[in-house]
Amino acid sequence: FPRLDGRFLSLSHSFHQVPLYPTSYRFPDESMAGPQVIKSAVANVVDVDGQLLQSVDIFDLIDPTRIGYDSLDDDEKDWVHANAIIPHPDGSILVSLRHQDAIIKIGVDNELLWILGDPAGWKPEFQDKLLQPIGEPFQWPYHQHAPEWVSDLRDELGHLVVFDNRNEGATPYTPKPHGRQFSGVLEYRIDEDNMTIGMVGRYEDFGSSTPLTSDAFGNADLLEVT
Repeated sequence: FPRLDGRFLSLSHSFHQVPLYPTSYRFPDESMAGPQVIKSAVANVVDVDGQLLQSVDIFDLIDPTRIGYDSLDDDEKDWVHANAIIPHPDGSILVSLRHQDAIIKIGVDNELLWILGDPAGWKPEFQDKLLQPIGEPFQWPYHQHAPEWVSDLRDELGHLVVFDNRNEGATPYTPKPHGRQFSGVLEYRIDEDNMTIGMVGRYEDFGSSTPLTSDAFGNADLLEVT
């Protein structure tokens, strides 16, 4: 439970009926969709006395018919699989949605502020929320874990560090990259005024003779001295 200024952040579950939920990772048309109860996630902010200060269901923020890999793979239909919630310095919160291959920023008024992730599959009403990549090289994270917002004395915007499991290396209905995908750590610079995102670096050499692959877990912490 991350803590910021006397507030605690937590995640809980909710369940919703969706009339047309996809049933295939290969065929996106509605003829392959049907009614389904799905598991969503709720982001909560609680004070030290246990009073609920903020609560927002991810179901109310993004498209419940957009899926990622693993969104169909269990009986509960774990639609987003939120695996981390962290504070942003401006008082908002960031939530990592593993099965959406996305990290979202939520304002204090429960508004969706931006989406960090592969733009494939997002409906037109979300286009203005998608961070636009700039610079080369650039990579989106896939099935990520453990986002961490870090201050950079050289950069007033700060940076976001995330463990990129990579898994499929793509979202459903788009081509997968050739070859095996390896896990690593991604560091991003986000310019919210211009809604852009640049990749500061990708780190995947962990001193092993073989590249690291982590399908389900992972963490990355920036150290003061490295």
